[in-house]
Amino acid sequence: MNLTTQELELIDTWLRDPSFSNWAAGANEQDTVKWEQYFQAHPEHLELGKISRNLVIGIPFRAMPRNEANKQQALSRLMQQLEESSARHQVTGKVRKLTRVRYVQGAAAITLLVLATTLLYFQFLYNPKVLIATDFGQRLEHYLPDGSQVTLNANSTLTYRTRNPREVWLNGEAFFEVKKVPETKAKFNVWTTDLSVTVLGTAFNVNTRNEQTQVFLKEGKVQLELETRTAQVIEMDPGDLIVYSKKKQQLSEKKKNASLLESASWKEGSLMFKDTPLPEALDAIAAIYGVQFIIESDNLQQKVISGGVPIQNLEVTLVTLSEIYGLDIRKEGNNYYLNGITEAQ
Repeated sequence: MNLTTQELELIDTWLRDPSFSNWAAGANEQDTVKWEQYFQAHPEHLELGKISRNLVIGIPFRAMPRNEANKQQALSRLMQQLEESSARHQVTGKVRKLTRVRYVQGAAAITLLVLATTLLYFQFLYNPKVLIATDFGQRLEHYLPDGSQVTLNANSTLTYRTRNPREVWLNGEAFFEVKKVPETKAKFNVWTTDLSVTVLGTAFNVNTRNEQTQVFLKEGKVQLELETRTAQVIEMDPGDLIVYSKKKQQLSEKKKNASLLESASWKEGSLMFKDTPLPEALDAIAAIYGVQFIIESDNLQQKVISGGVPIQNLEVTLVTLSEIYGLDIRKEGNNYYLNGITEAQ
């Protein structure tokens, strides 16, 4: 049965309600009446209620003996019952011994199965993974269950688990506005292949493209733990820009007083460049649209550009590159060839 996000959230709410647990286990007459009336009024939820009830009564931990003595007594009683049953059927001592072995093996197999089922339940049903993804040329705003807001840039993915939304994994680029939780001081963690970002409540941009991770801090404080042999830790202040590559084991940029306009202008629908090498600028644009730019003229390799490039529409982007920055662009399939500089009008 494939459950929707709304159904999973409803199950989660029920499982945290003691009265529902009492109904599922038949432990309280008042709660039983309450939930029977609920399902009579909401028959569309009856099947979901049965699934939830099975989850409650199927979790093995509540019925397990609390100490070793209780477990031994329970096992002895079961073995005695098996032996009495075997005696009534004139089973030999050798067969009884084999029965014990088979019972222990069966009990072990059942225990492993129950444990595996419970782990799967907690991992996939009670705490399912959520995947947020954007296509080429698309941006998406998403609120995490804790109230934090994520703006996901094009060609990016973000994953987290519903019961732990303050730990996320990013591939691509996103801007985070983290909600503070002063009563618990709960931290917020962003994981990339190169580093982890730990914060209490702040706004920052993370870009994982081009085999490196770039972090820009708009406000608040964050702590970066680089994926190095010594697990280097860097404290960031507002305006700091850090670029690190685990593959190259290299901190390629550490800049103070960087501007939000340059570091996260994509949120407003454009990319801002300041004396940026043209190949680097084209890589940033290509990552958003899923295209490839091929520079054919050697003089373009050394060209730098400054200014903005709109990224809401590929055709508009290409016109800007051609007319504003004087680039001659030829399209062949999904490739765009730059083979010279035209005279800008």
